[in-house]
Amino acid sequence: MNYIKLIRPKQWLKNSFVIAPLIFSGQFDYELLVISFQSLLIFIITSSCVYVFNDLKDLEYDKKHPKKKLRPIASGDISILMASFYLVFLVALDCLALYFFKTSMIGILLVVGYLLLNIFYSLGLKKVPLLELAILSSGFVIRLLFGSVETNIELSPWIILCSGLLSLMIAVGKRRSDLEQQSRQNIVFRKSLDGYTIGFLDQVNTLLASVTIMSYLLFSTSSYAINTIGNGVLWTAPFVIFSILRYLQLISVNNQGDDPTSMLVGDKTTITLFLTWFILITSIINLG
Repeated sequence: MNYIKLIRPKQWLKNSFVIAPLIFSGQFDYELLVISFQSLLIFIITSSCVYVFNDLKDLEYDKKHPKKKLRPIASGDISILMASFYLVFLVALDCLALYFFKTSMIGILLVVGYLLLNIFYSLGLKKVPLLELAILSSGFVIRLLFGSVETNIELSPWIILCSGLLSLMIAVGKRRSDLEQQSRQNIVFRKSLDGYTIGFLDQVNTLLASVTIMSYLLFSTSSYAINTIGNGVLWTAPFVIFSILRYLQLISVNNQGDDPTSMLVGDKTTITLFLTWFILITSIINLG
């Protein structure tokens, strides 16, 4: 069970960006479904490698953190040696998955790029304000591009932009929560927080929310959306807008955000808005 906990199954939801191209294309045939879920599995394994490496690298820091000290390596439930062997096993499993699922060369390069970005992030880039946010958000865009490349489904530039902005919002919200907890508990969480204030991060998220909403509206009225999905895409926009407003409320008013995945999955309002959006957009695709 500790080895499962080490690869953070709760965070696997982030890998759903891999199957986003399939959803927006409306091409729900068997072959594309299989490729999409193979791609999803590859990124689950890939992200698991990153989580184990990060926990090994941040061991001393995690031991001092009020929540992260409960992680398997920091708590001593898994030794450094066994965690290292586990990491080697996951890397080998990832390579086998890439080979067995006949991943394209571009897809392999995207996976390697994702791994390298996160390795350099863990080795020191996470200490650089703003740059660390860009690296965190880039991971979501890489997932999106990987799904697009493997399924050979062309994505609208607006969807890529919206995904990047949305993931950047999530990263900023997490840093806001880290900063709020650090000031409240008087514990130094991470060096990059020296480059932020809560007021600054709130301003950044307000800006990002505005640009994300505008990007989705432009996508909804684009020729890509009309030709690929249908004429009624604009009707999905209100649910996207209120989902973003709800997210801002959760991090700014409720002071949540330290674990964005658990926060969003555990919020009934967010789930309702997302499910309504998903049902609506798939209905538009089927009617079209």
